[in-house]
Amino acid sequence: MDGCPVGFCLRGKMNLTEKENELFERWESQCRKHGENRFVKDGAADLDRFEKAPLKLVFVLKEAYADESFDLREYLREPNLYPTMVRWIEGILALPDLKPWSELDGSLSKVRRDQAVRQIVFMNVKKNGGGPSANWKEIRSAMKRDSDFIREQLAMYKPDVVILCGSDIGDGLEDLYSISDDAWARTDRGIWHCTVGGVLHVLYRHPAARDPAHMKHYGLIDALHELHVWERRR
Repeated sequence: MDGCPVGFCLRGKMNLTEKENELFERWESQCRKHGENRFVKDGAADLDRFEKAPLKLVFVLKEAYADESFDLREYLREPNLYPTMVRWIEGILALPDLKPWSELDGSLSKVRRDQAVRQIVFMNVKKNGGGPSANWKEIRSAMKRDSDFIREQLAMYKPDVVILCGSDIGDGLEDLYSISDDAWARTDRGIWHCTVGGVLHVLYRHPAARDPAHMKHYGLIDALHELHVWERRR
């Protein structure tokens, strides 16, 4: 009888949300074996909108601020998202046109937040959450220990562009894909980027970094403009 392992065949027939949940079930089980009783699910807040987005954007961050298990996807749907990320998404999807700051500044309506969060994937590498200050030793340790799970989650989205939010996330990426420092290049204004498996990875600031909002915005948008990310549209 022609066939394949049952788990593989079943995963092949799942939609994206079902694939996420199946992965998280295995991932959480592994975390519990290490004495971690808290697990925060994340990923695509809106499966349909993400798959129809002109660019598949995945933002990779460190960990959720959490003292108990919860589903971050539900929190994002309310909608909740860093204001900086809302503006990044609006700016990225407008490229090659550059939105003036006058169109982006000010308070963000619920409609703008909702439209932005539903077109992206938001994932943390460390799933058991943390406090207000990151312990980077723990995060790097989690990235090494859970590398197979992290790679599997990233791969299921088939992203066009991955934004790595924080320098240690970039260092962890080197371990994740066994790439060397030579794989990285810089834009004219110094933003690091590399291509892994045909997917552009850009190393940038965390959205909560204490930089002037307009500088934090255009630092990323300028880099992606130089890299012609709109040519990766489907």
